[in-house]
Amino acid sequence: MRLSVDGLSRVLECLAAGAGGLGAVVICEGALSREELQRLEGQAQHAKVPTQVLPRDRFLAHPACPAGCRSTFALLDYEETEGLDDLLELPVANRGILALDGITDPGNLGAMIRSAVWFGITDLILPKNNAAALNEAVLLRSAGALAHARIYRVNNLVRALEQLKEAGYWILGTSLGAKEELAGADLSGPLVMVIGSEGKGMRRLVEQSCDRLVKLGAPQSPIGSLNASAFTAVLLYQRWLSCAGKK
Repeated sequence: MRLSVDGLSRVLECLAAGAGGLGAVVICEGALSREELQRLEGQAQHAKVPTQVLPRDRFLAHPACPAGCRSTFALLDYEETEGLDDLLELPVANRGILALDGITDPGNLGAMIRSAVWFGITDLILPKNNAAALNEAVLLRSAGALAHARIYRVNNLVRALEQLKEAGYWILGTSLGAKEELAGADLSGPLVMVIGSEGKGMRRLVEQSCDRLVKLGAPQSPIGSLNASAFTAVLLYQRWLSCAGKK
């Protein structure tokens, strides 16, 4: 699929990621400072991606220019991975994987990808049905982090979790009804972390596939729970702390 990458920071992210599907970087003449232009052109040259500087009228008239873009853009050819075959061939060791059950909002998905990549998790599993599709909104909210991540689409999330168990992973679910607190939990080792949808959480069969369930304890609050993407960031931080403590 082809996604539009617009804005200096996101284009730089994709260049830094070495995204193989990144096409020519198109720049609006005069829209960047000299330092920004030098940085962008230098990083593009390092990544062996050509750049093109166009006058403002030609830049805005470019057929690939995203709506509202005013400085620079590029096109990213990004391919999801079908099934888990490639993932199951990777070393298990201390690998962390994020599995999303019923996340249908592109903004949440993009934010989750951003958090995952920030904490070193680059493998994400999504079901083919009842899940957000990858689009410009996801790329925008991920702020370019999508270029660092690999998305695996599966027909059956429960079966996928069983395959990962057989490969040596533990499955950690998140639920408001869990007895184990996230704070202080040891989340090191080969681990698949499952996040459920807003409001409903994980589906029953997905929850039953989990080896452990954790919840986030909180002080008295008129808000029942965190947004799924915000909770994901907290969960991944605890994972990072657990792994750092084992070194």
